[in-house]
Amino acid sequence: MLILLILSTIVCSEAYRKGYMLRKGSKLEKQHRRSLHEWRKAHKHKHHRKRQSMEFEELLMKMDSFIRPRFG
Repeated sequence: MLILLILSTIVCSEAYRKGYMLRKGSKLEKQHRRSLHEWRKAHKHKHHRKRQSMEFEELLMKMDSFIRPRFG
């Protein structure tokens, strides 16, 4: 699980540097960083009540709602 998380972080950072033309400091770039941070922190904890409420599907819906209105 940890290896998958590290691998996805590396792939995301490489794709961010290579393919995506996001202006530094733009709203989309800030949302991208914030969503990556939330996704990294959404792992399960030992105590279920203290578990992060942000699930992966919710995170994708949040990103879609932010990106779709701008790009069609």
